Amino acid sequence: MPELPEVEVVRRGLAPAVSGARVMRVTVHDPRALTRHAGGDADFVGALTGSTLESAVRRGKFLWLPVAGTSHVLIGHLGMSGQLLLRAADAPQERFERIRIGLRHPVHGDIAVVFADQRTFGSLAVDTLVPTADGAPGGWGDAAQWCRPRSRTSRAIRWIPPSTTPRSAGAWRTRTSR
Repeated sequence: MPELPEVEVVRRGLAPAVSGARVMRVTVHDPRALTRHAGGDADFVGALTGSTLESAVRRGKFLWLPVAGTSHVLIGHLGMSGQLLLRAADAPQERFERIRIGLRHPVHGDIAVVFADQRTFGSLAVDTLVPTADGAPGGWGDAAQWCRPRSRTSRAIRWIPPSTTPRSAGAWRTRTSR
């Protein structure tokens, strides 16, 4: 599995390209890349096509791409070998390309976000955001929201201040999402 710094590097690389970009087309080459998505590939394509992505947010090892004007979010997990690659819109298909999302960005023009995964352990999904139980931010990034996905595909992470822990530096506490 990728480590947190690797996922953060992917988030930072995606952020300028996806922030404010409109999804023009979605191509699912391998439906196994949608194992965390509740509907089929047609539902995934329909939920994203025509929508505008707000930003790139990281929560643990999950990447979120919130959809503007809705409570929906595109969630990505890289698994062991997954990659989210930025390519030119007319770039040839990658060897292990599973999903291609064609974007039109107001500054960068037409680009593609390619989900490639050699071992098919990673996946993408569209989910609905709901408020976190403790009111804490639900992710890390410029547009981290006070929400979490409704499904149980991720974990809630909360900061415990140093004054409430035996350690002086504070600690991260993890609990299963509900």
